[in-house]
Amino acid sequence: MATTQEQIAMAQKVHDQIVAFLTSKQVQVFSDEFKDDMHLMKCRITGEDLTMQLNIVVRADQQVAAVYSPMPFDVPEDKRLEMAVAISAVNYGLYEGSFDYDIKSGNIVFRLSNCFKGGAFNDTLPEHMIYRSLRIVDHYNDKLLVLANGTITLERFLEVMDN
Repeated sequence: MATTQEQIAMAQKVHDQIVAFLTSKQVQVFSDEFKDDMHLMKCRITGEDLTMQLNIVVRADQQVAAVYSPMPFDVPEDKRLEMAVAISAVNYGLYEGSFDYDIKSGNIVFRLSNCFKGGAFNDTLPEHMIYRSLRIVDHYNDKLLVLANGTITLERFLEVMDN
């Protein structure tokens, strides 16, 4: 089914709201492109310990906005099964968003998405999506990194998650 002009216009409105929010917070968007009925914006923000990249996608065809934040490291092959358990434990405790994990490559990405079909995307949603993503990523990125590099054991990681 072809994307309608109404869907494209709504996606453009959502894109503009997101850009306006990022601009108001003085966040530099270093990439902003539109192709195949999809906006893709990229920006970087420094958290408490690691720099976080946000890839923000607005899809006209699916009427969905999503924030993706890739971890700035890949999990070494010998730690990938342990990381699968850790990611599962982290995701179990999240009520919004989740970490996607590719066990073959060791790549971890946080994802949070919202539907804007029928105008369901209001002025506060960009702020919520971005801040919520940043809070979750900033909270877990260093913990996942020390597990990936072997500084802590999976058992210790799970103990920390329980507290």
